[in-house]
Amino acid sequence: IDIIPGQQINKEDLFEVLMSDLSIGQGSITSMTDDIEPWLNDEKVNIDFELWNRYKLYLKEKDKSFPIPSLDDFTDKILDKCVNPKQKGSWDRRGMVVGHVQSGKTSNYVGLINKATDAGYKLIIVIAGSISSLRRQTQERIDSGYIGRNSSLYLRNKGESRIKGVGRYKVNTDIYPLTSSYYLKGDEGDFSTKQLYNSNIPIGKNPVVFVIKKNKTILENLIDWLSHNEGIRTIEDRMKLMNIPALIIDDESDYASVNTTKDINEVKTINKLIRVLLSLFDQNTFIGYTATPYANLFISQEYNNDLTTYIKG
Repeated sequence: IDIIPGQQINKEDLFEVLMSDLSIGQGSITSMTDDIEPWLNDEKVNIDFELWNRYKLYLKEKDKSFPIPSLDDFTDKILDKCVNPKQKGSWDRRGMVVGHVQSGKTSNYVGLINKATDAGYKLIIVIAGSISSLRRQTQERIDSGYIGRNSSLYLRNKGESRIKGVGRYKVNTDIYPLTSSYYLKGDEGDFSTKQLYNSNIPIGKNPVVFVIKKNKTILENLIDWLSHNEGIRTIEDRMKLMNIPALIIDDESDYASVNTTKDINEVKTINKLIRVLLSLFDQNTFIGYTATPYANLFISQEYNNDLTTYIKG
């Protein structure tokens, strides 16, 4: 190609640069897993993908060029690696999704959350950025792409519902927000025990969603609140929230979540609190999303299973 007079440019090289810089094209997905038995294809006939279908309609209306078939394929492959939420007994699965910077990771996990809820996951926790503005931005994406209403109005006005995003498309499933994008000095819409005690939203019946900051106090308060839920049971001296399949998304999982200590008897604070949070659920799938997975990949696989920690007494 003779774009610059006298300088030949390789067409294939130019295409690769444009693909990288402008995120053009649909790409492909590479999967690296242990032997996980597929379940989604066989189960699809039993799943009403009403939430996923309305999310597709919303994306198409918002941007007709959005590569929805690719998102459908990617989220199917990721959900297939999660545990089938209808599987009986205790289960705990953890994985990571790696994507390029600005490659649509938020759209990916919002799509995944919709499909996971259709499949039967009952509790969704998104651990967003460590600063309030990023958490609120993620909350707004969840409001528009998953909940379908303004979470701030719903929580603060005792159920008042203002339609937002996917809410324009009617479905049979009500999703209850337990955090909001509300902002006022001293109240940022993040997890609040006081707010939830007033909301009277049960966990386990309808799908509920938290979008929380990656913050020590917030994580401790959430763990404490969940540990006092009526569904909690003590199994082999461990507290477990029973029969509530949970999907936990750690956004930017390379930041703050990594345990960087070499001593198995010491664990970094955020890493420790995420472990404790996961341990509360008898059934959970955890997925870290990142563009820079190197720190996560090099976390030591050795650990002390007898370590304990005290949170709120």
